[in-house]
Amino acid sequence: MLLDDFYKIKQQWLDDREKNMTDYQILLNEKHSIFASHFPNNPIVPGVYILQIGKELFSITINKNLFIKTIKNIKFLNPINPTINPLINFKLTWEGKKYDGLYPLKIIVYYKEIIFAKINMQLNNIIHKH
Repeated sequence: MLLDDFYKIKQQWLDDREKNMTDYQILLNEKHSIFASHFPNNPIVPGVYILQIGKELFSITINKNLFIKTIKNIKFLNPINPTINPLINFKLTWEGKKYDGLYPLKIIVYYKEIIFAKINMQLNNIIHKH
């Protein structure tokens, strides 16, 4: 888990009109060791970390330990530099029921008017062994 080391949850908002939507604001740890190599003097949050944070926040939201099954679509629109944008929002939208054990999830990663990423993925709570 990246929670409490790479980032901390600052706030969570639940949308009363849309029961399957929540918004988290997180604070990135700009001193985290990953930024020494990704990249020196120009830190950028790795894409895989963005996916992991979204998965962790959704797991917290529905109180289940979930795993990424499929990434249907991902668009990285702007890099996240934690020294410039230490606060980031993750808007999570999901369907009210799961299908065949999968939880469809849409994520928008943003801060104010800047959209950093849009993600459409499916999660489940089963580990598949190969």
